[in-house]
Amino acid sequence: MGQNLWEEVDVIQRGGNYGWNIREGSGCFGEDTCATADLVAPVVQYRNPGSASVIGGYVYRGNEIPELAGRYIYSDFYLGTTWSVRQGETPVVVNRGDARRFSTFAQDAAGELYGLAYGGGVYKMVAAAPHQGPAFPVLLSQTGCVYLKDPKAVPPGAIAYEVNVPFWSDGAEKQRFIAVPPNTTAEVEADGDLTLPEGTVLIKSFAAAGSLIETRLLVRHPDGWAGYSYAWTADGSDAEVVFDGRVTGDWLFPDGQACSFCHSKAAGGSLGLEVGQLTGDSLAAFVQAGILGAVPAGDPLPDPSGSAALGERARAYLHVNCSQCHREDGPQGRARLDLRYDIAMADTGLCDREPRAGNAGLETPGVLVDGDASRSVLSVRMHSLGSVRMPPIGSRVVDDEGSAVIDAWIAASPCP
Repeated sequence: MGQNLWEEVDVIQRGGNYGWNIREGSGCFGEDTCATADLVAPVVQYRNPGSASVIGGYVYRGNEIPELAGRYIYSDFYLGTTWSVRQGETPVVVNRGDARRFSTFAQDAAGELYGLAYGGGVYKMVAAAPHQGPAFPVLLSQTGCVYLKDPKAVPPGAIAYEVNVPFWSDGAEKQRFIAVPPNTTAEVEADGDLTLPEGTVLIKSFAAAGSLIETRLLVRHPDGWAGYSYAWTADGSDAEVVFDGRVTGDWLFPDGQACSFCHSKAAGGSLGLEVGQLTGDSLAAFVQAGILGAVPAGDPLPDPSGSAALGERARAYLHVNCSQCHREDGPQGRARLDLRYDIAMADTGLCDREPRAGNAGLETPGVLVDGDASRSVLSVRMHSLGSVRMPPIGSRVVDDEGSAVIDAWIAASPCP
């Protein structure tokens, strides 16, 4: 079990050194570089999306599920997912969700496996019955969320919307669409977030130099939000689902856990769907489509590259790019910050604080050292591409413009 970022599976060797507290997972802990000689690397690692606790099992030696023969079975206490893996291979999801609250596994004399539920109950692992009903849409064209003849056009049953402050996505061009079930509406919460009805689908497409790279679907199911990533083919003829995440060229395709990490429950699941983020035209379009009854009151977030006061622009940038994790009850690990735009500076946890999750290689660091970005972990992590990178997932390119705004703000001594 990791500290606060990674969970891992290891093959135990007598006298093996697995790296704690130099390393968490395969990355250095709290610093970009570290001495890793003679450390045993994990067989598997996965990101902690806020609450995670890996639960080890057994290599399957039974006969009832031949597809699992020789594969190690493990689960996660909070996420509820069960995986299988062979050393040197990519893990495969065996079951999504039904293993919730398994605290350990057991094995009988025949090699069959059992999950022991924390709240009581012993469950035998058996082969699933053949799937009934529609197959999962492996191709984006099978979802109905895109016109293949014109994939940048508004999909059927959806409307386009724009945000005031785009989330940093490695410089990609983006299009955003929303589709809600007929005769349903969104609710505006006290903090300005929109709570969207079950069945809502958010569609975001990413492009570089005019060519589509990825389309992500965020769907509100009865049990919460879930994300699905589709990678476009080189010829742009269709996009294929990516379940386990991968890097192609310079682009990182997230897996479902990465989606749930950023689209946190504390942030309401959907990002950008809040009064301060939606442009005036988008709010008017929501009213016209019946998603909202009236345009809600609220001021737009200022553009970080615009003409508003420096502090307002910097706080807007942190709100959009960081506050989905760094907020009350968010999946922020040990940092304990609250970077929402409307939180008083004195209550953010930025000022007069020593770092709680590593010093990023600095000798005399602070989370935010008033007037000195070079000693501020907040700034150093934004400029890093190593293990201390912020945001920690979903980005492989430093946002130079956004980082410059934050550095200028720190230099202007924002702490009260």
